[in-house]
Amino acid sequence: TVVTVKYEAIPAFAASDITLTVGQGSTSVQVAVSSLSPEAGSTLSANRGTLTFSMPKVPGGDTAALTTVPVRIAVSFGNLQSEGTTSFQYTPVLQGPAVLQSV
Repeated sequence: TVVTVKYEAIPAFAASDITLTVGQGSTSVQVAVSSLSPEAGSTLSANRGTLTFSMPKVPGGDTAALTTVPVRIAVSFGNLQSEGTTSFQYTPVLQGPAVLQSV
């Protein structure tokens, strides 16, 4: 799943400035930012834009259960460091034919 996040107050100007970690503990996975698009006029102290990345497979591999995982966004730009956390919800994979309950 490709995810696009609108951000604000993240001092980054290149995808390599950002580290994304999906999950926690032994199931955490580092994910590469595929694109970063700061808005025109962004500065280190007033920065906003969008970043795009691909979510990894469901941690633990359980595709039959609703699973919410933390997504940590960390930025290092020179001596500046910033981080934040959000969450992503994996929804169960539908299997089998559709069944009508009523007509």
